[in-house]
Amino acid sequence: MITLISRWKLRDGAPKELLTALQNLARTVEQNEPETLVYSVHVPAPPPPSSVKEPAAADSLPDHASEVVFFEVYKNQAAYCHHLKGEVFNQFVKENLQYFFENPKEKGRPAADTQFFKRESAFFRPADQ
Repeated sequence: MITLISRWKLRDGAPKELLTALQNLARTVEQNEPETLVYSVHVPAPPPPSSVKEPAAADSLPDHASEVVFFEVYKNQAAYCHHLKGEVFNQFVKENLQYFFENPKEKGRPAADTQFFKRESAFFRPADQ
């Protein structure tokens, strides 16, 4: 199993067009990459209230979001490589690179800080909807 967190640095916040593209990316990965087990995309959010009696903050992005965070889990190395080399990921990068700082060492790729992890323990609980 391959688990990672990748932080992509935004140039100038997260416009609605990028948020829509990120939502579509996760949906498309789910539909086309069956060995991608988790693909969870996150953007900065206001902190939650520290008390249940406090009103929740407006559901909006901070004025200047600085990064997009991807949490990804792949069945194996082949699934991870398929994602990185596949059409879904590469088309997203091609169409949305303008929103991210570019990697100076790898033209056409976003500047990213990616860290890999080994799961020691976990649980997953579905949220009531």
